[in-house]
Amino acid sequence: MSRIALRPCPMCSGREIDVLHRQALQQPVGSPLPDAYDVAACLACGFVYADTPATQQDYDRYYAAFSKYEDPAVASGSGIGAFEAARFKETTAAIASRLGAAARILDIGCAGGGLLTELRRRGFTSLCGVDGAPGCAASVRELGFEAHCLPLSRLQELKDSGPFDGIILSHVLEHVADVHSVMIAVTSLATAGARIYVETPNAARYTDHAYVPFYFFDSEHINHFDPQRLSILGARFGWCTEAIGERTLEVAPGKHYPAAWAWLRKDAGWAATSQATNSTLSAAVRRYVADCHAAPVYPALQSLVAEGVPTIVWGAGSLAQRLFGQGALDACNIVAIVDRDRNKQGLQIAGHHIEAPEAALARHPEAAILILAAVHGDAIVQDALTRCPNACVVTLDAPSPGQPRGPCHK
Repeated sequence: MSRIALRPCPMCSGREIDVLHRQALQQPVGSPLPDAYDVAACLACGFVYADTPATQQDYDRYYAAFSKYEDPAVASGSGIGAFEAARFKETTAAIASRLGAAARILDIGCAGGGLLTELRRRGFTSLCGVDGAPGCAASVRELGFEAHCLPLSRLQELKDSGPFDGIILSHVLEHVADVHSVMIAVTSLATAGARIYVETPNAARYTDHAYVPFYFFDSEHINHFDPQRLSILGARFGWCTEAIGERTLEVAPGKHYPAAWAWLRKDAGWAATSQATNSTLSAAVRRYVADCHAAPVYPALQSLVAEGVPTIVWGAGSLAQRLFGQGALDACNIVAIVDRDRNKQGLQIAGHHIEAPEAALARHPEAAILILAAVHGDAIVQDALTRCPNACVVTLDAPSPGQPRGPCHK
């Protein structure tokens, strides 16, 4: 279905789109984001993005109040886990190959400071971070770095901390509603000849890493890049491409994540050439949508519903938002929703207040435990069975080899 977009294309500002999928996402009470949006392909350039009515200011408020990156025990960005630490070491090695140790570097969306910490270990001495979540900025300052709490719409306020020789946009641009304004601000903060390292999920490879259906469509990831689109985006703002590529990130045992990356260099004489419509990205996302629609329904969830089993939902993130949004949990006898993320605890979603696991498990010892986690489900299963060895633990995906599933083995 083609129509006029609510949100201009982040790549070319085109307003005509083809709708690929309608994604429902139940928001917690108070969230400034909508409960649904269309995943769309720009008819002018072929870029794929979320046609959401939410503005950059809405997303700034969302990340300030609902950030999932502030609790290092459960969030990415701190570099605590082995897989993330390995990723940061690899990223730092790439940065060290193009920037000297004395380079002034800005990490935009620095989260818990994991990448900055690894850069410091590597010998970099002039490091700065910025994040829209107050807890993240405070944590990074506690690590001894210069860090600022600013939303993306106010990046230009960092001019007194710059200019910067290197700017890192690692898993940031997919979160940005107003990509043009952010790129203008980034360009204004850079020295002549500065370099950007940008990395995002790789939409051209979504079909190779299916996880649960529609995993790559969530509240936060609203722009879907591949390496070529990163290059084209940079060129529009005077950044020439030094290199582009793909990488596959191991994020949990047996779980991998596709990423696209680019090295861009600021070049005052660089002039972007016009780009014709390229449908390869939209074709890849269309295949992903078709694969998701063809995926089997969740028999374990259907069994819980049919039997009316009292159920504790463990996990209040994107998977829960999708299932609540599409009504898949409406008939489930939910007695509590729990999450280990302290930032989620106290929020309300689908008529339930999210709480810490301990209280709900003690209050409902007879309840089944439904694990809603696409990536780290095995670790949560082990946590649940450690706390409640006799519990019926239910997952929506097939168990990994050697992973326990409790007496009911759903």
